[in-house]
Amino acid sequence: MELLEHIDATEGLDWQLVLPQSLARADPIARFALARDIPIWVVPNSVVEAVTTLGRLDLLPAGRIAAALARLPSIPFFRRDLRRLEPPDRRQLDLL
Repeated sequence: MELLEHIDATEGLDWQLVLPQSLARADPIARFALARDIPIWVVPNSVVEAVTTLGRLDLLPAGRIAAALARLPSIPFFRRDLRRLEPPDRRQLDLL
């Protein structure tokens, strides 16, 4: 969380986040980004597995996998599989 606050303070809000579907709603980083209207791209888990396997990234550190996933929105072939995560309706109050 501190990392994103640091990025927000030093770089501003001109960045986007790419997350696997399994992390998109529950991850505190995603909630932080959504609260600040930062675009979040959701990657289906099957695409994450395919990119990891085909690119032989499973043999590399997790940072390399993250870097490959971060490039997906710029690749037209993969962009059709991504979807934007929209922030929750701010007119509703969270009950929990």
